[in-house]
Amino acid sequence: MKLLVWMFGFIYELFVSLVISIIGHHRSKQSFERKEKVYKPLRAFLKDNFNMNIKAKTYEEQISTRKRSLRYKTIEVIILVLAILWLRHSVIEPYKIPSGSMIPTLKIGDHIFVNKLAYGLRIPFLGEVARWDEPKRGDVVIFKPPLQNRKVYVKRLVGLPGDRIRVEDTKLYVNDELITKKSTDFYPVMEDVADTEQYTPDMYSLYVEDLKGIPHYELELKDRGMLYRTFSMEVVVPEGSLFFMGDNRDNSEDSRVWGFAKREEVRGRAMFVWLSLNWSKMFTTSWIRFSRFGKKVK
Repeated sequence: MKLLVWMFGFIYELFVSLVISIIGHHRSKQSFERKEKVYKPLRAFLKDNFNMNIKAKTYEEQISTRKRSLRYKTIEVIILVLAILWLRHSVIEPYKIPSGSMIPTLKIGDHIFVNKLAYGLRIPFLGEVARWDEPKRGDVVIFKPPLQNRKVYVKRLVGLPGDRIRVEDTKLYVNDELITKKSTDFYPVMEDVADTEQYTPDMYSLYVEDLKGIPHYELELKDRGMLYRTFSMEVVVPEGSLFFMGDNRDNSEDSRVWGFAKREEVRGRAMFVWLSLNWSKMFTTSWIRFSRFGKKVK
């Protein structure tokens, strides 16, 4: 926990220091001393482990250097841009949900944060350089599917390498075991879904599906005759591949359509909703879904 607190403190101090310097202002001595509490352990770590002896300047020396050095400000701008790009690519990145394929887990207009370090480390221009975990069944994962558009998708992971997946319309089997589900109340879970005229209890059924110990919502159209196609398939997930499905089963383009996604195309795991906008109710009191702020994606 101490390491996590220090890491967030370091990122905050670095970001604020750079931004304030760029706009031409300098922090107070009290703020400088607070910053040193997170920079000093970093310098000690680099010295002890990498023999990097980074000398710290006093508050007065840093202020003097910043005032007379245009080059210093230019370097800070470059560092700030690189830091933001690195954070988005490798650590945490915001995503907007544009479609309803994961309703009601993720709704149209949800803005989520994605943990890019959940399974490994990706470096810009180098790709994945380290891997310390594997996606688990039931995870809501951000990845690139095997499509030409190269868009990033968000779906629920259903099949792992070696799994036998069988889909018979509304029934899902994993390794010949039927994935059970039970009906649940349509409201209030579906109350703030965009296009509420389409998603009504007369047309859709809401379930809680137990994906081998991972409970989550699953939405199905009641009248199966309204669908232009239903799925009947059985596949074995190859090594190095994954099988994904959307929670809104009848309105999701997923592995049932385009096949398997490659493990190396995984970008991270959905964390939580930080902003949610119901665009069908723009400029009304229901436009912003305050109740979804901070909601964990599971």
